[in-house]
Amino acid sequence: MKKTLSIILAILMIATTVPFAFAADEIPDFSDAKVLTDVDGVLYIDGEVAEKSGSTYDLPAGKYKLTEDISTTVYLFVEGEAVLDLNGYIWNLNDCDINLNAPLSVYDTSTDKTGKITSRQYTTIRANNVTAVFSLYGGTIENTSTGTERYSISAAWASANLYGGKIVSNGYAVYCCNSYDIDKTLKLGDVVLESGEGYAQIELRLSSYTDRKEMIIDVTDYTGDALEIDSIIDCLGKIEILKGIKSAEDAEKYKINVEAGYGYLFHEKTEYDEERDTKYVCMARNAFTQQPSAENNYTVDFNNPAATFQWYEVEEENIGSYDVDFSSRYLFEYDFKKGDILKVSTDSDLKFVDLRVGNYFLMLGNEKTATIQFDADERVTVATWRIDAENPVELEFSVIKDTELEGETGKTLQNPECGKLYWCKATVGTAVYISDSVVGHVITQVDAKAKTCTTVGWDAYIYCTECDYTTYVEIPASHEIVNVEAKANTCTEIGWDAYEYCTDCTYTTYVEKAALDHDIVIDAYVAPKCTETGLTAGQHCSRCDDMTIVQEVIPDLGGHINEDGNTTCDRCDEILLCEDCGRPVHEEEGIPKYICWLITLIKMIVSFFK
Repeated sequence: MKKTLSIILAILMIATTVPFAFAADEIPDFSDAKVLTDVDGVLYIDGEVAEKSGSTYDLPAGKYKLTEDISTTVYLFVEGEAVLDLNGYIWNLNDCDINLNAPLSVYDTSTDKTGKITSRQYTTIRANNVTAVFSLYGGTIENTSTGTERYSISAAWASANLYGGKIVSNGYAVYCCNSYDIDKTLKLGDVVLESGEGYAQIELRLSSYTDRKEMIIDVTDYTGDALEIDSIIDCLGKIEILKGIKSAEDAEKYKINVEAGYGYLFHEKTEYDEERDTKYVCMARNAFTQQPSAENNYTVDFNNPAATFQWYEVEEENIGSYDVDFSSRYLFEYDFKKGDILKVSTDSDLKFVDLRVGNYFLMLGNEKTATIQFDADERVTVATWRIDAENPVELEFSVIKDTELEGETGKTLQNPECGKLYWCKATVGTAVYISDSVVGHVITQVDAKAKTCTTVGWDAYIYCTECDYTTYVEIPASHEIVNVEAKANTCTEIGWDAYEYCTDCTYTTYVEKAALDHDIVIDAYVAPKCTETGLTAGQHCSRCDDMTIVQEVIPDLGGHINEDGNTTCDRCDEILLCEDCGRPVHEEEGIPKYICWLITLIKMIVSFFK
């Protein structure tokens, strides 16, 4: 009984050391771990002074634990995959930090959960490269610096998995920077994030040099009540920040504060994608000249009550088409006039193309269309600056001249002329948005009409009453076809070849195959014989088992009859054989009978002597 109780207590003690979201069998066995201690700030491993490289300690791969509070004054570099158990003690790094060149996992297996790593340095734990994943399962990582923008964890070059424990800072709790196409994710589980007053829990920076548009923070297992992210973003397009959000209501507890980088504009609000369970923001460069479209998904808020509107008549002239490859530089020169707008567009698949247009920079990315408006007459050289695409890119260059329309200052154009091109500029503060271009027509709207099996249909469309402009697209008449496999006819059931039919009308290619009826075969009567059975009359169908009359066996007649003593059966005239000699039976008198007796005697004598 005592032994059983001891086992149960041991299991309970182990279980209480596990962070809420993780099972006991996931905690390493630290019984063989090396012990970290210090004397006057000098780090010891199992009683031996840790090796140093210059002014830093090198921590090789292995398992480590604390058995007392320690304090070091020299930077620590984790050089191999390491696992650390704080064991309820405090490791004070003072003005130094832990730099990760390899993965580090931190646990606190103590029952009171008081284990800590603290530092007054800019960052307490810093991941230096893409392989240096930091994982926190228990304990507290605390930055005690009073300076601004201090971090407990900095994952500028690596991923961080914060499954449990607590992160505390007077600045940001976590700093994460995604740059140079490095694929990193910050995973949040059962972790507590405590940031300084006036700071969000996480600072996120996305560089313009990265093509990453996927999620950077995974909150699938996050159990906290709220999360706030301060982000500085220098990327174009739809940038996904969070994944693993469980509902639209859940998305509201994740607040993303966005500061746009140089030359970029943040399109006001974050959005929740219910299908992908992600939350994202939209960024544009030179946004006053970006035209929103179905391809870029930018949301230009023309419903902003602070916006003012002005419509323009637009004339567009194509001035060149160029195939741009990775070696392209100079493209062409052009004399632009004050107010001219240069429009560049492409249908090619690309990551981005940077163009240098005189003293301007212009980038095509997800949006595939960008424009620049000139403030003065000038001759401009157009050249490629940076290209990132799988194949050569075809660029179309156009000059757009717009003329302000007097009195057209509403969100809707009031007096369009048939066939002319217009757009609207919405001014919100210092930002100017340009709408998609609009073709002026005297428009009539037509409701949709469903096609039938024999008549054409159409989606809702518009047409101009003054010209032949229309968006009408015919939907051809057609049947809604269902295909049916063939079925063979039988003696009693009809069948058919493979056919089709329409669910909306009576159209069908069905042709019935009549039932075959039975093919009756008569099974003849067989008379019984003296020593052979017979059969009753019967019948069967040659194609199926129906209509069968089974033939019954008639017993034989009970053997031969030989009342007159001759050599044949009185009933069937079959020659009878002697049972003794096998010859035809003998007449009552005559030599043959004596010969049979002689043969029988000889057989008996032979048998006796054997």
